[in-house]
Amino acid sequence: MTAAAEVSAENGSVCIRLSGEIDRANVAALEDQIRAVVSGQLTAVSVDLTKVTYLDSTGKRLLFDLASTLWESHLVPNLIVAVDSSIRRLIEWSRLPLLAAVMLVVCRDDSSDVSPLEVVAPAQPRSLKNIRDALRGWLSTIGAGPHVVDEVLIAVGEACTNVIDHAYGAQGSGMVTLHLKLEVPDVVATIADTGQWGSPPTGGNRGQGTLFMHNFSDEVRIDRGPTGTTVVIRRRLTEEKT
Repeated sequence: MTAAAEVSAENGSVCIRLSGEIDRANVAALEDQIRAVVSGQLTAVSVDLTKVTYLDSTGKRLLFDLASTLWESHLVPNLIVAVDSSIRRLIEWSRLPLLAAVMLVVCRDDSSDVSPLEVVAPAQPRSLKNIRDALRGWLSTIGAGPHVVDEVLIAVGEACTNVIDHAYGAQGSGMVTLHLKLEVPDVVATIADTGQWGSPPTGGNRGQGTLFMHNFSDEVRIDRGPTGTTVVIRRRLTEEKT
């Protein structure tokens, strides 16, 4: 199966849908197509790899070069990958997750089921927009109302900000993982890292993030351990909290 690229752009947002087998024989043509749409002022870039059946080292380098270029422009690209694909393992094995937000999706023929979504992104402030965009899109698919969407965005955003601000410190860049699933009648968001938040801050305006998490959700659980911190946020789909 030959490789193909379907590219669309609107208001600075670019979506690139790749399919087929990407290798040394066709990567140059794909690169030309991609470079033609990622020049200029951009607000978001997504690369959908769910229809890619094979990706060799030259294809991986193409994605890495694209992510590096966008990173220099303070953009984090979204790489959309099927959760059970070999492409996922290649992406995770490479250094791409340090430069891109990897969105793991379950590809199903039956669209009546709501699939979980997992986002793995660099623990950097520039990743927060990617996380919010992914969260908004997923909440839209489950029919969440605007009040619920706003409050989940705040609670999850504060948890992710805590990871960025506190988890890795002088160790350098790490990763933040967001897992979303529907447990009717609740939305459950799990935010995890492999660093250490340390002691909760006190005094002045410190510690407001944790307070926001509790105020804008129905339940928050924070588990700190030697291998990282996990935050579980639960919010009912009804507009009013219980």
